Amino acid sequence: ILFPTSGEVNVCGYNPWDERKEMTYHIATMFGQKSSLISHLPIIESYRLLGAIYDIPKDVLNERIKEITEFFDISHLMDKSASSLSLGQRMICEVAAVTLHRPDVIFFDEPTIGLDIVVKKKVRDMILTLNKKYNTTIFITSHDISDIEKLCSRIILINHGKVMLDSELKDIEHVF
Repeated sequence: ILFPTSGEVNVCGYNPWDERKEMTYHIATMFGQKSSLISHLPIIESYRLLGAIYDIPKDVLNERIKEITEFFDISHLMDKSASSLSLGQRMICEVAAVTLHRPDVIFFDEPTIGLDIVVKKKVRDMILTLNKKYNTTIFITSHDISDIEKLCSRIILINHGKVMLDSELKDIEHVF
């Protein structure tokens, strides 16, 4: 979104400013407070729309929808609108949605915000499985230290745009 004042950046081999469209096929984002699902549409229709946006062939999309429906145990939600779901149900459908185009990198912003402890664990387990099953690189921004402890092997603390700490999570107790 922002253009650099100096330096270079590449994401999955693409320059985000010059090759934005190409790069978007390799990344996904999920914001805890902002839905990628269309609130008045059934979940299945939001998934079909995302499939069209990412140019996923219909047969491949149908197979992926079937796979994520089973994996995330959301078949009972597919005909419901996003606005009719509980926060936990919506968040699970959001995590499923970001996997449709099989991105190489997923950015999660506060993925468990506002969730009860049971749904938090389910969302965390799903994120870990995405990382292991598809070798997806996961970036998480969170104020919930439990998310970091359960999901991350490396932590970078940033304060006012400056990196204050860049360390393996296992080494954190030695820092403080």
